[in-house]
Amino acid sequence: MNLTLIYGSKRSKKTTFCLEKIEELKNSDNSLKFIILVPEQYSYSREKLICDRFGGTGLNGIEVMTFSKLAITLITTKQKNHITPCGKQMLIQNIIKKAKDEKNPFFSSMSKPGFSKSMLEVITELKRHMITPNHLLEITKNIKEGNLSDKLFAISTVYKQYSEEIDENFYDNENDLKKLSDAIYENGEIFKNTYIFIDEFSDFLPCHYNVIEALLRKCLHMYVTIPCQKNDVTDFSNIVQDTKNRIKSIANKNEINIFEIECPKNPDAFSYTIPVLTSGGTSLERSKTPLL
Repeated sequence: MNLTLIYGSKRSKKTTFCLEKIEELKNSDNSLKFIILVPEQYSYSREKLICDRFGGTGLNGIEVMTFSKLAITLITTKQKNHITPCGKQMLIQNIIKKAKDEKNPFFSSMSKPGFSKSMLEVITELKRHMITPNHLLEITKNIKEGNLSDKLFAISTVYKQYSEEIDENFYDNENDLKKLSDAIYENGEIFKNTYIFIDEFSDFLPCHYNVIEALLRKCLHMYVTIPCQKNDVTDFSNIVQDTKNRIKSIANKNEINIFEIECPKNPDAFSYTIPVLTSGGTSLERSKTPLL
């Protein structure tokens, strides 16, 4: 179990490094497997890149995954009714109607048009950040301001009843990421001979860190690209450095070896070629103006 962090600013060829490393490892041992984990918006372009370079994905042992696709692959659910976003809003409306007799004044405002949609967005964010109804109730006890306490209590009440209804009667893919880390531990043999490359992320949700920890403990070696130079001190790099520190903390906790590689800055990363008219015709000249 090893972790390699690959530092590099924009266009410093971190992705190229990952592809070259995959090619090198694949040539040395054809039995190895590779998973490239990218954000949803990069999945198509990364699959195309792999197909152009390696002739395809899947059968050659190279898979392009997102966190949600990995969850679908590993998690087997019991046969339940799939609930749509509209169905979720209807379920929340029904819960609010049953709770309207509560003494809490905030429940009366919940019946206003459009509130169930807003409540669903709040619950979705709470789930993604692994905040449970009990967490909200604990916070409520420490808040002295009455209106805020009433609001949090009302939200936690609806959130708790909503979660119980979903878990008992429906399948909700928002729960998949929460279950994914457990599924990785249960199916650990799948990753025994696997190299994992995590690319194009600058930050992760709390549930993602649990998945990364599970993968680190089960895979052969993990490579993570960090989109800044190692010692950058810009506002953006501070966010990325925090991400890096959390990943290193996970590795240290599990006694995993950490290696660090820094891709050199590309001097042409922020310049571009423009046509220039000359007496002899049109020529190309590299502009010194940075791309915005």
